[in-house]
Formats: sequence, structure tokens, C-alpha cells
Amino acid sequence: MRTRVEYERYITTGRLACFRDTPLDEFTSASIRQWYAESSRQAATQTARVYDFLKSVLKTAVEDGLIESNPCTVPGGSKASSNRETVFPTDKEIDDIIELIIPRYRDIVRIAAGGGLRFGEIIALERKDIEILYELNEAGQATDNVDGVIIRVAKEWTYSPAEGWVKSPPKSAAGIREVYIFGKDAPFIAAKALDTPAGKRLWSSPTNPLKPLSYHTFRPHWVKAREAIDQPGLRFHDLRHYAGTRYAQESGASLAEIQSYLGHSTIQAAMRYQHAGTRSMELARKAAR
Repeated sequence: MRTRVEYERYITTGRLACFRDTPLDEFTSASIRQWYAESSRQAATQTARVYDFLKSVLKTAVEDGLIESNPCTVPGGSKASSNRETVFPTDKEIDDIIELIIPRYRDIVRIAAGGGLRFGEIIALERKDIEILYELNEAGQATDNVDGVIIRVAKEWTYSPAEGWVKSPPKSAAGIREVYIFGKDAPFIAAKALDTPAGKRLWSSPTNPLKPLSYHTFRPHWVKAREAIDQPGLRFHDLRHYAGTRYAQESGASLAEIQSYLGHSTIQAAMRYQHAGTRSMELARKAAR
């Protein structure tokens, strides 16, 4: 579902909108090269992704005999990468952002930095997706002190002008996972979950509770906080890189365990079933902020 919606957006309002009414036999290598050059100056990584989609569509057209050859001939066009470097915030900068952003969004930052969830996954979280772990006393009985939380990631929200909000499973099976968060972030996330009524999302649109929180609504608060710590280039998605890097460095996790933790799908994705799972809680404790 998510992929179909994304592809439709490419054509209706996205980077391929300029070709929306172009007949298949009027695509030329020159026009595609020109489009690629102009588009990649604005967003290189996204342009490469869209180009790969267009190339696949036109390849099918060739196979079906609708056109003679594929005009997508940009060398390395599908593999272009952004010149922008990922910003890796320090632990203190994460703490400062949490302090500076408005209170209702602090736990969004905690979950992204502590668990590596994507924004669309975070805004899809409901009360039932959060399990609270409590510390045990010497007798093995649960206390009132929060030890950690388990976040079950099984869905995400995406938005397209054509279909509006769409809730669907993560893009790949690897995206369905359990994420453990311990340390100082856990009690705050647990409190947020306990304050959320059963059957409700942790975050919704401030103007319409039936709709999820949009990144458009969240972004101004994020921008204000990142600029206050003098990190104007810090993207929200960089918190996912921060979480993955910390998990790798602090816990000693294997490649397969890191892939499982972040919900990455790669050609080695099957490796996660060999090693990940039994050590997930142990590794999360080591990586706790």
C-alpha cells in the first residue's frame, strides 16, 4: 500500500509531475537527462529514487513492445546520493532538544533517539503498542519503578494528496519489530503511554483527534529547537542514525542485530533471524541513554 501511494505521488504532485501527460513514445534520453540534472540539484537522493521508478516503468514498456528502447540512460542515475552529510548530534544536544521542544513532543524525540523509530512509525503508536517493564525487588516482585519499555512497531502512517492519510504495515517485513528502551528515557515514555486512553494514539492532530499528527505540524517546533542548539542542519531522521550508531557502539551488537533493531531490509536480512532476538533486551540496556 505504501509503495503504491508513493509511486502515485511521484506522478501526480511529485518529481515526475512534469511528465504526467507525456506519451510513452515521446520520452527521450535528452529530456530525461535535463529533468534529472535539474531535479537532482534540489534533492539528489529523492531524484535517484524517482529515476529508478521511471526507469523500471519504461523497461516494462520496452518488454511490452510499447517503445523500442529505454530512454533512461543517466550513468549511475539510480545510485546517486545526496551531498549532504548526516549530522550526528551529541548526547547533550539530544537532551537539550528534549528540554527546548514543547512538552507534548518531547517523547517523540525520546523514542526516535532512544529507539530509532521513523516519524511515520511514531505517530502510528497506540497505547497497546507500549509495554511497560517494572523493576523487581529482592523477592522478585514488581515495584512501581519503571525499568524499561517495549515498543511494538507494526504499522505506520503516510500521507499523499491523492489518498490522504493511509495506515499500513512498514514497507518491508523487517520493519515489524519490537524495540526496547531503557535508561532515563523509559520512565517518560511509560508516563506518556499511561496518560493515553486505551485504543487511542499517543499523538494525534491538535485540530482533529481523528487524524494523526502530521510532520508539517511537528516541524516548526523541531526547527526552533534545533536552531536553539546551533544545529540548523539537523534533520529529525538524523535521530534514527544517532540511535543506530549508539546501539552499535555502546552495545557491541552485530550487523544482523543492528538491522533488526532499526527494521532495515537488506540482502542479508535473513541473518537477523540467526542472531537477533535473544539478546535484544541485553543490547538495549547497554545502549540506553
